[in-house]
Amino acid sequence: MSTTLSLETNHSIADTKPILVEALSDQLSFVRMRFLKYDRECKEFESKYQMDSDSFFRKFESGELGDELHWFDWYASLKGRQIWNKKLEVLSEIR
Repeated sequence: MSTTLSLETNHSIADTKPILVEALSDQLSFVRMRFLKYDRECKEFESKYQMDSDSFFRKFESGELGDELHWFDWYASLKGRQIWNKKLEVLSEIR
């Protein structure tokens, strides 16, 4: 699917395009770092508890794991990874 964005500005495309490209590149770098942070945290939990994140999520959602704080920390890391991954996907597709 292709989507066209419109931009209203008083500046020429020659002036505007490099600024937008740089801003998107900077944002992509930031988003990638945030995603990697949460991804690393999830991998640490997976290693520590010998369980992949998908299995953890199913067990956590069903209440099978209980209410210990470390499970909520893993859940937050997993949700963070999902949020930042979506942003990474969207920004990576902008041309």
